[in-house]
Formats: sequence, C-alpha cells, structure tokens
Amino acid sequence: AVAAPSCAPADRVGFTDVVPDDDHLVRRMLYLSQLGDSTRYSLAYRAVMDRAALDGVEPRASATGLPMLGAWTLVPFGASDGGYVGRDDQGYQQLLARTPTVSELSTVSLSALLDGRVPRDMLGRRVVFVGAVAPSLPDLQRLGGASRRPDPVPGVYVHALAASQALHLVRGDGITTPIRVMPDWLEWLYLALACVLGGWNALESASLRRLTASVLGGVLVIVACAWLAIDRSLWIPFVEPALGLLVSGAGASAALSVLERRDRGALMGLFSRHVSRDVADEIWRRRAEFAVAGRPKPVRLPVTVLFADIRGYTSIAEQVEPDALMEWLNTFMGAMADEVMRHGGVVDDYAGDGIKADFGIPFPRPGMEPCAEDAGHAVTCALAMGNALVSLNGRWSEQGLPPVAMRIGIASGVAVAGSLGSRDRLKYTVVGDVVNLAARLESLQAASADFSAVPWRILIDHATYTVVGERFSCDHLGTVPVKGKALPVEVYRVHGSRATESVMPVSRPA
Repeated sequence: AVAAPSCAPADRVGFTDVVPDDDHLVRRMLYLSQLGDSTRYSLAYRAVMDRAALDGVEPRASATGLPMLGAWTLVPFGASDGGYVGRDDQGYQQLLARTPTVSELSTVSLSALLDGRVPRDMLGRRVVFVGAVAPSLPDLQRLGGASRRPDPVPGVYVHALAASQALHLVRGDGITTPIRVMPDWLEWLYLALACVLGGWNALESASLRRLTASVLGGVLVIVACAWLAIDRSLWIPFVEPALGLLVSGAGASAALSVLERRDRGALMGLFSRHVSRDVADEIWRRRAEFAVAGRPKPVRLPVTVLFADIRGYTSIAEQVEPDALMEWLNTFMGAMADEVMRHGGVVDDYAGDGIKADFGIPFPRPGMEPCAEDAGHAVTCALAMGNALVSLNGRWSEQGLPPVAMRIGIASGVAVAGSLGSRDRLKYTVVGDVVNLAARLESLQAASADFSAVPWRILIDHATYTVVGERFSCDHLGTVPVKGKALPVEVYRVHGSRATESVMPVSRPA
C-alpha cells in the first residue's frame, strides 16, 4: 500500500484496495476496513459520503451496529456467502451488481476538462474520479458477472462503479441491485429439501432408469433455478443441493436395494424352491399386496389342495438301507414336486413319504372360472404324477428296487393362506377344512383299488368334481363316511382325461 501524503487531511484519504477472486475477477468491493479502533474508508465510500453530505445525509449506525448511510445498510460479506467457501471476509465488503458495466459511467479526458471543453452542467453535483486509463499501465481489473470473460478495465472504473452502486443504494432508488445471498438457515433448508427429494425419488422410482432420469431432471431444475435467481441478483447455491440430490438418491437407492434383497431373500425362501419361476416372479412383483415387512399376509381364498402319499411305505422302508432309502425317496419327491410346479401349483409341505400341494395361491382371483382352472390344474397334475410314477417304477425295477403305488386326494374349497413361525423360520401354508378333507381322501380305506394294475389312485370331492367333472373320466363312489366329518362326503375316482390327446402340463396364469 502507498501511504497518503502527510499533508493530506484524514477525511480526504481513501484506500484503493480491491479483492479479486481466485479467477482474478472482481465481484466484491471493500468499502470499509477496521484496523484496531480506527475505521478506514475506501476511495469509493469516502466519495459517496462526501456526495451524500451535500444532501444532508450523514453516516450513522444501525440498530445492530452496522454502518448506515441514507437508505443503505452496509451488511458485510460472509466468508461462505453464495458460492464462496472460506474466503477472506475481513472488513466491510459487499458484492457488486451481477453485470457491472462501464457504459453507465460518463467519461471525459483530462485535457478536455482543462481546456474548458466540458460543460459545467455536465459535472453538476456528480462524483468525479480522476485516474489513468492508458492500456500500458498495470492498473487493470476484470469485473465479474458477465456471460463471458470480460475485457480488463482501468482500476478507476472499478472504484467509480462501486461508488455509483453505493450512491443508488444510499438513495434507495432501486436502479442498482447488488447480488444478494440466501441466509445460512435458508441454504440449509434448501439443501435438506434437495436431499429429501433425492431420497423420495429413490422410493418412488420403480427402476434404475427412472431413478436416473428423475435425479438428472432434479439437477437440471436446481441449475435452472440458480440461473434464474442470479439473473434477478439473487445468488443461491446449486452445487451443494445438486450433490445432495445425487448422494441422497444414490444412498436411498442403495439402502432400498439392500432391504429389497433381504426381503426378496426372505420371501423367495418360502417359494423359490416350490413354485415355478413365473409364479415366483409374480409374487415378488406384487409383493406390496402380498406381504408386509417381508412376511406374507394371511388371506382367505378359494383353493384346491392335493395330498399324495406312497402306499406301503413302511414295509418298503424296512427292506431298504437308510442311505438308499433317502435317495429313493428324494427321487420320488423330486419327480412329484416337478409335476406340481409344472402345473402351476405350490409345494406346501413334505411329510415323510407324502407331499402336499396347493393350487390357487398365493393371490386370490375372483369368479368361478379361476377356481375351475385351479381344480383342473390339480387333477391334471395328479394324472401327470401317476404317469411319472409309472416311469419311476420302470427305472426302479431295472435297479432291483420294489415298485410302489401312490394315493392322491384332492379337495376344493375356501381356506386361509399365510405364513407360520418366526421371521427366521417362516413356512407358507394353507389351513382350513378343505386341507383336512384332501388328506382324508388320500388315506380313505373305503375306496378299494387294484394297485397292481394301475399304481395310483386319485380321489376328489364333490366340489372339485362339480367344476372339472366334464373334463375327466370319473366314477361316483357314492357318499362315504370320512373321519373328522360329521356328514358323509361324496367321493369320485378319477381314471383319466376325457381329451383324446395326452395330458400336457398347464402353467397357472399369474
């Protein structure tokens, strides 16, 4: 700094320091500086005070102790205002207008002034700055705020523009508006809102593509808002909110992905090995209506239940070694479970040498047609299981293993489907009177059969026969007492399909 001449009065001296940003553009002006107990004024502020004094306006302090001059309260620049982070905020600095321009300044040459070629009324009560404008001198500055990198201007223009902006603020005429910034609490609120929107986008987006599109759209909105605001002399942050939107969206998406994998693992653990892939995918797609917190909701719905059991298993188990017995039993269960899944059923349970399957779950479908389809799939599945058993018996005979026979019971009615057990050990199952009836039909002793001729027997109840009787060849066995039922039950034996073509697997519609 260059000291003022010792003969100069203190009230006629002002400093000419400027505070350029890191990109060497001047966007703020230092008007006052505190050095100990003394206050020093910039050239622009000193000139504005002198001009305001002509109108009877004197400096004073606001209620909060800030310098005031007329309608202008000099609110100091903060180290993190607008897009600044940790900048030098010493003294009383203020941001300049967004697009300060020298075109609003009237300039005359010193020679014209000395020669008397400048009208006296042109000067009037104006503030006049005298300075060098020669390009060869090093006193050049670039003013920020332009849409492109501005050309350098002489330093005297910078001080004149700062004084012009201050004079308009003193008068309160609204002609010049310096760039304003949001208060800290509002910036934090804006950032929090962006983070909330990012998380909300992750919650509402059903796919990564939609999430990416919504987050990028949000970032564009934030940038557009910042651009429109700066055009109105309001500097609002956009980097932090945009990052907050991206990070919160990515974080929420990652957290949801972890939770989704956990819930999918728990839900699919109940079904993936017992239903076809199409049904498993449908369960996951409709999980919102099917499960709560990864646990299936109990639901009352019409179902058809199938029980299958090996006839004479106890005597067979006595003849076969345990290891061979387990392998033999797994072969039987695997073949039967495959047929259940191929026909759109759900393998509910394995019980020793028996298997329980449900048709019509897990989603209720209104109307009689779906119920008839489910019952038809169950009976078709039973016939396919019988054919599979014939093939297994042929293989076992070649291996020296005894052939077996199978009993199947099928009943249709209303039941409750849901999960039993703790979260770590859930079991999806169907309970109700229809389940008991199907189990009783499977073990019914009153219906004799020649298992040496046909190694399987399929019994169905009246409700099942009502909806599928025309499609299958059945015998009416009459009204038969069934254990656990107060009244006798009408029972039918299924011999095969009435269709001339062979029985083909049918997948249950989703």
